[in-house]
Amino acid sequence: MNAFFFSIKKVKNSLFNSINHPRILATFLFELIKFKLV
Repeated sequence: MNAFFFSIKKVKNSLFNSINHPRILATFLFELIKFKLV
């Protein structure tokens, strides 16, 4: 059970990090769009 909450916390942290660093988010979106176009 603890591991489950820990993984959720980790995912939340990475989401907050991507919000704090728009360049990472933009890169991710760009890669996603590029993947869709190919």
